[in-house]
Amino acid sequence: MNVADITGTKITDNKQISLLIFAGLLFVIGLIISATSSGFGGGVWFGYLAGIAIVLVIVFFVTWNKYLDIEYPGGRIRLKVKKYGMKNIIAFQKSIYRVKDAQMKDLYSINS
Repeated sequence: MNVADITGTKITDNKQISLLIFAGLLFVIGLIISATSSGFGGGVWFGYLAGIAIVLVIVFFVTWNKYLDIEYPGGRIRLKVKKYGMKNIIAFQKSIYRVKDAQMKDLYSINS
């Protein structure tokens, strides 16, 4: 792909907040069940529901990714950038636009 074809870049993520909400609901339901039931059964239910909630929180953090979307007229390219720091990602975005501006400047100076 030519740098001149790039129409935009943006940083996105795929946080699934619904997992955290569901985990919180399970935890609260477990607390309510354990508080309202007498005996051993309430604690067992709380243990099960709290365990499921913990697993959902872990799944949230494991599946959370950060992407750099490079958009062009035919679609977009999505690069996984979770392991890179924000400074590096922003520097990469700036370098794309620097190269694009230099190409446009050269194009206009040739045509003038």
